[in-house]
Amino acid sequence: MTGAKGYKALMRSRTRPRAPLAPSLIAVMLAAMAVSTSLTASSPARAGDAASAQALFDEAMALKEKEDWAAACPKFESSYKLDPALGTLLNLANCFEKIDKIASAWARWEEAYQWATKNGDERVEYAKTQRDKLVGRLPKLQIDVTSKAAALTIERDDTKIAEAMYGVALPVDPGEHVVFVKRDDEILKTEKIKVVESQSATLSLDLAAIEKAAPPPKPKGNVIVVGGTSPALRKAGWAIGATGLATVLAAAALETVALSRKSDTAPYCVDKLCTPKGKAIADEAATFAEAGQWVGIGGLVVTAVGITLLIVSPSTTPPADVTGAPKKDARGPRDVWALPWIAPEPPAAGASPTGAGFAGGIVLGGHL
Repeated sequence: MTGAKGYKALMRSRTRPRAPLAPSLIAVMLAAMAVSTSLTASSPARAGDAASAQALFDEAMALKEKEDWAAACPKFESSYKLDPALGTLLNLANCFEKIDKIASAWARWEEAYQWATKNGDERVEYAKTQRDKLVGRLPKLQIDVTSKAAALTIERDDTKIAEAMYGVALPVDPGEHVVFVKRDDEILKTEKIKVVESQSATLSLDLAAIEKAAPPPKPKGNVIVVGGTSPALRKAGWAIGATGLATVLAAAALETVALSRKSDTAPYCVDKLCTPKGKAIADEAATFAEAGQWVGIGGLVVTAVGITLLIVSPSTTPPADVTGAPKKDARGPRDVWALPWIAPEPPAAGASPTGAGFAGGIVLGGHL
């Protein structure tokens, strides 16, 4: 099938590209048939896409017969996205050309030409001829950047312009285009430029000057900074420091009890020789002394933590917002606490009841 009539007939179907089958390909197909049952689970979704694509294609063809190109193009495009087929692509390129979207049409004709060339499709020359006819009509837009800014990006309509595209005349559809200079999602500058068929337009941007004219906004909200204003940290420092001191006092009390119990051994001990009762009292005194030692160490650690928090959080006025009023912390009440504990420890298995001791430690908790 050759000639204009032949190509028009081919465009009426959603045929995919076909290539002659080599003997080796036949062997591959036979092998594929042997394992085709493993692919049946995914076939319904693909079949559904193909069916939807065909329905959209048929509706687009009906609109094409009425020369309602503006309504037909979106349907050809949706059909192609659901289930790419060369016939759909050719119709989409033709449709874009009819509504004067020259660059879009040229890109689709080029895609169809590459597809047909790769697959040996007889429509390759038709796609090439249609593509070449549009070269002289292509409008182009060039964006020059006189000075760069790493934090800023450029977008043309919905397309991000990479640095490699700076200073290059790129094909665009005729009409008005909007160029945005952005910092993340913030638009710093908007430029509108109209591009005419067969002509080139240039837009120059100084990104460094744009960034200088719009410095980044200052951080907003309530921020706690170590080394700066932090009432919560100061309160925590006082609370933890006081708990640590109380723990040290508790350790001193345990040591006092130990000394008192040690003095109770005098009637039962001579030098280092003790009666069984004296030995039991001496062991009890040693247990109290050891408990006081560990509780004291824990108290000193907790006290040091509290002092550190007081040092890194000096008492200064909270930062003010733009109205001059101190910022309020709306995160609710915060507290930090430390609780020393000590409890009798039962004697080990097989030991005498007088071998009981004490266990203890520090429990830290709360929230900021």
